[in-house]
Amino acid sequence: MKPTMPLTHEEMGRILGAVDVYCQETPANGLENARHLRAFVLLLRYSGMRISDVVNLSAERFVGKRLFLYTQKTGVPVHVVIPEFVLRLLESTPLKSEKHFFLEWSRKAREYREELADPPTQALPISERRTRPRTPFS
Repeated sequence: MKPTMPLTHEEMGRILGAVDVYCQETPANGLENARHLRAFVLLLRYSGMRISDVVNLSAERFVGKRLFLYTQKTGVPVHVVIPEFVLRLLESTPLKSEKHFFLEWSRKAREYREELADPPTQALPISERRTRPRTPFS
């Protein structure tokens, strides 16, 4: 089995470019959705967390610049230092629920995982995108 490799600088640039396109082409959804989406992508990048773990991430997991987690297999506590610019973005992003950045507890996390499991491979204009269910950021 091949190991999962991190995204290249170019791949990350394309993903963040797609976020920018989303922000420019969906003014009705406003800056809040774009901030949530950018924060989500950057947390995936700098924490190494799974999509479902970022969706379920609560604000109480942060102490200063550190994100405290437990390993899935052994339950060992670990901490990840999150870059300052990502923390500032999170601070400027309203919580979706009382404690959570991305998850609205009125919906099931499973629905989010299914919607996020098939991200676009490159930034496409809305007119060229295939029809997809709404994401938690739209």
